[in-house]
Formats: sequence, structure tokens, C-alpha cells
Amino acid sequence: MLLVGTVPGFTLDGDRVEQAFEAFHPDCVALGVPSEDLAVLDQLAKANPKPELPPPDDTTARLLELLAQFGPTAVPSPDLERATALARAQEVPLEALDVGDHEHAALYTKHVKFRHVVQSNAIKRRLLKDGVEGADAYALSDAWDAAWTRPKGLREVEVARELHMANRLRLLAIGHRRILAVLPAPRLAGIVAVLQGTPIETGPVASASSQA
Repeated sequence: MLLVGTVPGFTLDGDRVEQAFEAFHPDCVALGVPSEDLAVLDQLAKANPKPELPPPDDTTARLLELLAQFGPTAVPSPDLERATALARAQEVPLEALDVGDHEHAALYTKHVKFRHVVQSNAIKRRLLKDGVEGADAYALSDAWDAAWTRPKGLREVEVARELHMANRLRLLAIGHRRILAVLPAPRLAGIVAVLQGTPIETGPVASASSQA
């Protein structure tokens, strides 16, 4: 099983995904997105010409602006587009790992209290104004995630997502020997921790590629 942590919107990660695909020869590609997103990715892969997409929300736009110091950025995310195109072209099964929209809403309602919403609004204002710093795109993405998930409730939602994605990978591993998983870089360490049976980190996590 090869796990690749990518930064959403960072164009160079499209190349990383393609290199991993060609080197690993997966029998299943799993994306760290909800199942609802697979249909959208398929539509985008087949569209010619590419449709004009609405602009990203202000926080996503700010993150992409910060990432641009390390390389080009794009929407939709090149890592997901490339993984979808490669899997479909090679007739490799494509699976979604993340919680669905309804389950995510339920997790948010369960864990995020009013005080967390107030904290997140203040964090959003600071991120939009001051941003974050990082030595590269992955460190910057981790710093952004660490700031955004500082409220306890929001971090609990992310831990639940990590657990869900790790368990989905365990189920997929029953029927597949060579799974290539393309995961949000800040969630990678937590997912690896679950797969290895170790406690999940509650603070910032590193982004990298890992084999499990």
C-alpha cells in the first residue's frame, strides 16, 4: 500500500501522483475525498473543453495565494484530476475514502460547539490577513491546517476523518494488494498512525509519502 500526501491545488503534486502511479502499478486508486466527489472528477476528466469553474471561497483562495510562492496552483486540484485520469485510462478501480457530506455534517454538529465557531471565525480573519509561513508547500499546508484546526471540536472532526479513511483502506486491502492512496497531506500522519495501530497525533502532522 502506497500512501501519497498531497496539497490540494498544488500543481506539482499532479506530477508526483503520476510518478507514483507509474512506479507502483496499483490495482486500486483511493482518493481522500467523499464519494460524491468522484462523479464530479469523472465529469471534469471527460469534459472537452474544460468547464469554467466558479472561483474558490476566500480561505481557499488565500491558501492558494500562499502556495504560489512554491509553484503553480490550480482548481480543481491537479493531484485528484491526474489520479482520476490515470485510473480510468488504465481501468484501475477508483475509490473514495473520506466521509460523505451528510456524515461530515453530523460530525461537525457532534463535535463543534458555539465557542469553537467563535474561535474559528477569529482564526479565519487572522489567516486571511496574515497567512502562515512554511519552508515548502507541505510545511505551509501543515501550518495552515494546524491554525485552522486549533479549536478542539474542529480537530476532533479531522481525527474522525482520519479514522474513517484508515478503516476504508483496511477494507479495500482485503480485495487489493497494491493500493495507491492520494491523501490530504495534513491527514497523512494520522491515517498512518491508525493503520499502524498507534495513537493518533492531536497536533500538526508532517506530510510525506509512506508505505504501509
